[in-house]
Amino acid sequence: MEKTITIDGKPITFKCTGGCLYRYQQQFNKSFLADAASLSNFDESKKKKKVKQPDGKITFQDEYDFTKLNLELVYNLAWTMAKTADPSIPDPQAWLDSFDTFPIVKIIEPIMDMLQKSIEISTKNG
Repeated sequence: MEKTITIDGKPITFKCTGGCLYRYQQQFNKSFLADAASLSNFDESKKKKKVKQPDGKITFQDEYDFTKLNLELVYNLAWTMAKTADPSIPDPQAWLDSFDTFPIVKIIEPIMDMLQKSIEISTKNG
């Protein structure tokens, strides 16, 4: 699975493949699947917040408990997925330093969606 997100005016492609697991383990000496699964604490904190618009209409927005978010984990997962899409990107710190802003709120949902879809176990009855 692959998605491109504009970060700090630059299109960044994130790709999640089986190679991510190996690349993550080699770079960070941690389990990709265990770390990705720990994002579920953050995802489970999502609630719908009722918001009244200026025109009087009521809409609902996702609201998260950011105290349950491990930023280092998100940066590591984002770097691994970006590196999988583009092997020429530099080491994690140099890559993150290349951005003036790195909007976690903008990238967390697409990354979590890609992770969930990549580790789903599909079964077929047949």
